[in-house]
Amino acid sequence: MEQLFEKCRSEQRSGNSPGIIDAAKEIITAAVKEAIEQTVVERDYVEVMKALMFVINTNSGNRYRNTSYAEAYALLGKVFETGIFKEHSLKKAYICYKIAAENSNPFGCYRLAYFYEHGLAGKKHKHKAAHFYKLSANGGSTRGIHKYGMLLLEGTGGCARDIKGAVFYLEQARKLASSDYPDALFDLGQCYEGLPLLHGSILEDHAYALKLYLEGAELGCPRSTVRVGHAYHYGELGVEQNLELATNYYVQAEATSASALFELYKIGKASKQDNALNWLYKSAQMGHPDGIKIYANKLELGDGVPMNKLEALWWYKIGEKRGADTKQGIRRCKQ
Repeated sequence: MEQLFEKCRSEQRSGNSPGIIDAAKEIITAAVKEAIEQTVVERDYVEVMKALMFVINTNSGNRYRNTSYAEAYALLGKVFETGIFKEHSLKKAYICYKIAAENSNPFGCYRLAYFYEHGLAGKKHKHKAAHFYKLSANGGSTRGIHKYGMLLLEGTGGCARDIKGAVFYLEQARKLASSDYPDALFDLGQCYEGLPLLHGSILEDHAYALKLYLEGAELGCPRSTVRVGHAYHYGELGVEQNLELATNYYVQAEATSASALFELYKIGKASKQDNALNWLYKSAQMGHPDGIKIYANKLELGDGVPMNKLEALWWYKIGEKRGADTKQGIRRCKQ
């Protein structure tokens, strides 16, 4: 991190605004990662804030082209939104993102749209959200392209349904997909699985869908990885059933996917594996509705675990909130 601070100082001394932005981005990304991993190190980030203000004070914005000025405001918005090294303030974040968006910054447009969509620092406004998601997409933000494509696909957020337009945007997101953001590959793959929503608009193409899921799995997309696992588990999308391959794909996604854990439980249960119950418990912990219901039932009956109706009741109630039909289980445990 010290090297990044020195880079930021060096770029400011030379008056290189793009260099300051690059260094500040890396510092903020590293600080966010530390916060997520709970390995926060006490540092004085004042000079980073001063460097960003230097960029703002020595540059001007442009409504038609992203500049260092807009980039600086977008980064300040992220600082205030996350509170990683400045006070947490959604209001200040909103102001910064708005200025960045008004000066053609794709990330600023994306975050401003998110604020409007969810009513952060103000009222919800779906039409403004859709407008700025579109600007973000047209500015080249992968997340913005994906999000706007999904709005068109579903006809939500104030957007009229436009299947062809949606696929166009999702295909653009595919071209920009990376390990940092591979999510669009799964949603694009879904378009070619013959979903009722898309009937008559897109021809079914399971081979292409599988190709997209494999691309997503290669980049670490949990949903794509699980879908490939499903294909091999149940012999779908033109591949033969192969439980070994299915298990391998599920294992790749188990750290972040409740669905992967539940499928591992089903494979483990069918083959009487000792760790099947552990996968079930983990899937319940991660919020899988069926995993919760089955684990609660095991607690209620003492099936493989010590009988505990009070804990079973607790799990049944969580399952109900997650959409599982657990009313009978709740009733039994209350008796």
